[in-house]
Amino acid sequence: MNFVMEQACNNFTKNKILHFQSLYQSKEVALAVTNYGNFLRKLAEELLLLTDPKTTTFLMATNTWYDTKLHQPVITPDTFSTMEKALDIPGMHGLDKLFSFMTADLLQNFFRMIKNDLEEKNVRDGLAAMELGITPNFKIVGEPMKTFAAWESKVLSKSGSYMLLLQKIGQLQLLRKRIQYQLTVAANSNAKQLYGAMSVTNRYETS
Repeated sequence: MNFVMEQACNNFTKNKILHFQSLYQSKEVALAVTNYGNFLRKLAEELLLLTDPKTTTFLMATNTWYDTKLHQPVITPDTFSTMEKALDIPGMHGLDKLFSFMTADLLQNFFRMIKNDLEEKNVRDGLAAMELGITPNFKIVGEPMKTFAAWESKVLSKSGSYMLLLQKIGQLQLLRKRIQYQLTVAANSNAKQLYGAMSVTNRYETS
């Protein structure tokens, strides 16, 4: 499972680990490299498809994704319990790590897009006009709807692209949060003393 996770994450790393370089590769019986990592990637893609923000809504009270039109549950906490039984702890950890690489890749695209936009003169002029319009910070903006709409058209010309990226990042973070909860429950059940010791250590290091 660690080998599959490592190879699946290769798509998001600059220094890729080839199958024969992997620490998890067996010297006695070589692990198959044909379509390696596919099932983990396909599982991740299927979860992303089922929880697409365009078609589903996440309700925090029930930790469930609902179909926006039918109002029926699509992904529930029981789904992650079933996944844990099928993948076990290494598989859930691998899925969480794969999602973290996806999130980092989207964040890099997001900041790259912002950097490119800031190189355009009309965007810089729009930001300068916005700063002048709201300075000092207690100043009341006249005709706010019209004024902010004008600023948005200059500064946020790609607001749709920004929103799409932010939705995807939020979707991945919600999935990771549910996976991490499942891992926490498993750790607390299967290795209570070790989990307690690590929790105390983490709290001590962050305090």
